[in-house]
Amino acid sequence: MMKKLKNNKTLKGILTIISLSLIILVVLAFLLSDEPLLTLNAIFVGPLSNLYYFGNTLNSMIPLMLGGLGILVALKCGLMNLGGEGQIYLGALFASIFAYKFQGLGYISIVIGLIAGFLISSLIAGISGIFKVKYNTSEMITSYLISVVVTSITNYLISSPYKDPKTNLVATSKIKYMLHDILLPSQLTTGIIYAVIIIIVLNRILNHTRFGYENRMVGYNKEFARYGGISINKTYMLSMLLSGGLHGLAGGFAIVGTYGTAIKSFSSGMGWNAIAIALIALNNPLGVIPAAFFFAWINQGTLIAMQTTNITSDIALIVQSCILFLTTSVVLLGDNK
Repeated sequence: MMKKLKNNKTLKGILTIISLSLIILVVLAFLLSDEPLLTLNAIFVGPLSNLYYFGNTLNSMIPLMLGGLGILVALKCGLMNLGGEGQIYLGALFASIFAYKFQGLGYISIVIGLIAGFLISSLIAGISGIFKVKYNTSEMITSYLISVVVTSITNYLISSPYKDPKTNLVATSKIKYMLHDILLPSQLTTGIIYAVIIIIVLNRILNHTRFGYENRMVGYNKEFARYGGISINKTYMLSMLLSGGLHGLAGGFAIVGTYGTAIKSFSSGMGWNAIAIALIALNNPLGVIPAAFFFAWINQGTLIAMQTTNITSDIALIVQSCILFLTTSVVLLGDNK
């Protein structure tokens, strides 16, 4: 009964956060736009107005869903992975490099690129896991600091040794094979199908397997889990490795599905948005789908508004920042004792 009451309070908190965010968006439109009603129409209606905009909205959901899933895996175990920015970015770079180097294998190069992105980001997150289990260092601090370093290193690699001299962009060489387009003329690819499959599979794993049970128990009560024979350190490590790997997949799918090349700083903000998405999802893997759609909808709507009014993309950044701030409020989420 108490659990159901708490869940209801949390759901109401999430709805309050979304409502407040939309109110902030409306206020910003009236403050920053010369044509606020036209701006709001572009933001709210634009993403659903035709196949092109709708497909692009769905396409931008893909890395957000996978990144949110990566955060959620760690949260269920009682951990917080703040390294999503660097993990997505580095995963994208490795996916680009390996997909390019193995393009002689045809479409298999896509799989190789995604695996490379998954493994490198899993390794990066695993470093924080090692510090956690061996020295009890806060994974929030280590994952964030490592992400800062990784982001700088990735910027250097894209700008210098792996920069494609044939393009004016600061980017790696364009890969030959990418995921198939659907819902033309939009950028939507079959990546949306694979991402949803990953979410469904992981939902099954987290709710119906031994790993999922141990992951939840450690998150609920670490001492109770230890008395039950669960290895806390092993669970921490596996959760961080999987969390990082999912972030790497987010970056990888962005490459093989949308960009075809790792562009310098293209993934900026994805890691932070993933945190808000995971929190809005109410600890439910399936919940990242509507949560990611909400973020993608605001992003796409803002892009449309930029094309038709004098508004800039900063309005989306402000709203996303407000959502991230509000989702950390224990008062709004109903977690206060």
